[in-house]
Amino acid sequence: DYKTLKDRYLNHHSDNDDISTLCSSSALPQIKNIFETAMGNVNDNDMITIENALKKAKHEYDVLIDNQQLSFQSFQGYGSDYIKKAGYSPDGFVQMALQLASYRLFKKQVGTYEASQVRFFLHGRTETTRSVSKASEAFVKAMGLRVQQKHSETADKESREEKLTLLRRATESHSLYLKNAARGYGVDRHFLGLSLVADGDKQLPSLFHNPVF
Repeated sequence: DYKTLKDRYLNHHSDNDDISTLCSSSALPQIKNIFETAMGNVNDNDMITIENALKKAKHEYDVLIDNQQLSFQSFQGYGSDYIKKAGYSPDGFVQMALQLASYRLFKKQVGTYEASQVRFFLHGRTETTRSVSKASEAFVKAMGLRVQQKHSETADKESREEKLTLLRRATESHSLYLKNAARGYGVDRHFLGLSLVADGDKQLPSLFHNPVF
């Protein structure tokens, strides 16, 4: 029903994207059943088959939803104002925090996706921003897999300054990538377009078989 459909809308990309989704969901009760004409030509036996298939799909979807679990912790130590005063991009700062957390969890950096807006362009939507980079790699490796024990005041000061420098480089590199992606200089959507164009060819270029791709 419409209420269930509205309640089951999923968060997608960002709160800004969800505003349009929320506006659309409020209009759902006024939307005419798009299958009404087609369903009028379905006989009783086929209708039973369709209804059973719908019930099965709904049950499997409910099971999938019930198997998901989410927990979170609200960090109140500081916010974007402090990060800006410290001279960092809040987005870049948080992305590097995620990189360090995943590095310490998985013992390596893993593929990370952040959506960037390409609304400079007609019908533009998103491009992929990759927060795994040479700069972020240097930062997380300097931070190490665990919190390092103190040795000497001089060594700690030098180590801290190095880490702050690497953090700044990593956040600046990420901000530049994000800005370039928003201006149409990203690579993911470009390669996706090339792969779709080449999909009809008998033999795809070796690039599209590379594990990195």
